[in-house]
Amino acid sequence: MLTIGGLVLLLVCVFGSYIFAGGHLEPLMEAMPFELLTIGGAAIGTFVMSNSMHYGKHTLAGFKKILKGATFAKSHSIELLGLLFLFIRLASTKGAMALEPQISVETGRKMAPNQHMPSFQEVEEAVQSVQLA
Repeated sequence: MLTIGGLVLLLVCVFGSYIFAGGHLEPLMEAMPFELLTIGGAAIGTFVMSNSMHYGKHTLAGFKKILKGATFAKSHSIELLGLLFLFIRLASTKGAMALEPQISVETGRKMAPNQHMPSFQEVEEAVQSVQLA
């Protein structure tokens, strides 16, 4: 969604400044397909010449990720903030040693704060990062 919003903002700024400067859009619209072919071809050709195949593949994978969207939703962020709040409250009331059973590898998945965060438990990297902290 942010990608589409950025593209719309780009087009509004470019064409808006062209119109405000006194330009007429009819000749611009007639030449647009050829201009886009020229500019896009030059950009892609320059990218291919200046980068190795390794970086080209990573760039295409990055574009796929951009178009696919975010991996985590707002609910994941709120849930993680809730977990951090529980850990901070536990450490401030009972001391830092009270955190150990909550984040240990053996008992961490059975403890109360983790049971209230089901989507947090689905992401193995997130669970491991809490356990390594």
